[in-house]
Amino acid sequence: MDVKELMDTLLEAWKTPDNEERRVLVEKVFAESAVHYIAGEELQFAGREAILANMNQVNEQQIQGGGVVFGFGKTVANHNGVYQEWDITAPNGQVVRTGRDFYVLDDDGKITAFYMYGGV
Repeated sequence: MDVKELMDTLLEAWKTPDNEERRVLVEKVFAESAVHYIAGEELQFAGREAILANMNQVNEQQIQGGGVVFGFGKTVANHNGVYQEWDITAPNGQVVRTGRDFYVLDDDGKITAFYMYGGV
C-alpha cells in the first residue's frame, strides 16, 4: 500500500459509521502493537484494539453525534515517516479544529506509532 492509499484508508476508518468496516480498515493500516499518542491531552492508546476503541468512540460522539466532518490536507512521506495535516469541519461548514499527525511505519507499511498534535 502506498502512502496515499494508507492515508485514504485511515481517513475512511475515522469516517465510516460502521464499526465492523472500521475494524477491517484499522487492521489494514495499524500494526497490532501500534501506539497512538495525543499531545496536550497526554493520552495514549497502546495496541490496535485500544486505537480502534478510541476511533469508535470519536466516531460515535463527534461524527455521528456531532455532525462534524474529518478531512486530511497536506501529506508528506519521508522514509518510514508520514506527516499529515487535518481539519474538523462543523455542520455549518466552519473549520473548528486543525492539527498535524506524524506516523512511523514498519517495513510492511503499517503504522507502528501515531503522534497527534491537535488544535495547532
